[in-house]
Amino acid sequence: MNNKHVSPAYSPTIFNNRDKEIWIVLGRVATNRESTVVYGEAGTGKTWLLKHLAAPSTLAEYELEDAIPIYIDCQTISITHFWHDIFAQLPSMFGENQPLIDELRAEESIDFSAARRILLKLMRNQDCLVLLLDNFDALIVQENSEEPDFLNQLRSLLISRDISIAAVLSLQNKLETLLQGFNFVGSEFNIFYPIELKPLDEHKRDS
Repeated sequence: MNNKHVSPAYSPTIFNNRDKEIWIVLGRVATNRESTVVYGEAGTGKTWLLKHLAAPSTLAEYELEDAIPIYIDCQTISITHFWHDIFAQLPSMFGENQPLIDELRAEESIDFSAARRILLKLMRNQDCLVLLLDNFDALIVQENSEEPDFLNQLRSLLISRDISIAAVLSLQNKLETLLQGFNFVGSEFNIFYPIELKPLDEHKRDS
């Protein structure tokens, strides 16, 4: 998927050296609809990795041809409009439920309850909605640490057995570091398997 806000840093051959990370991320999606966070310093290829995960050829290798990947650069959106931006990217493939999506898209913003209600209808029998949330740090800094409603709501969707959904987040730092001081009610925002992306040296970039 194209993203006008990000300039590519690597050629596609870089992913010959990210096979392990791709295998872990999509393996978790394919088996149990489990979510992952990839983190690493700037320039380690996080954006390219998430876009590569969205490619039909990549998904097909893991028998995820029917998955619905949605790539979002979180630096370009706000928590308030998060669900509106998600639904704006949903393809027109939901038959009798398509008017519901079109109606939501016409709204200026979509609250969590409306998003959950529609996702329950859409994703109960679909393969999987895969949210590829690049630069997720940008949304965390918008959140209220005393009442992190957005993070709690996102977590509740990702652990729901009634909605086929998973997420892959990219961050510059460990998730637990970014969430220090957050006051979560009940379970914390800790449902993501962490993968650190180390810098690729020059000979690996060209291999």
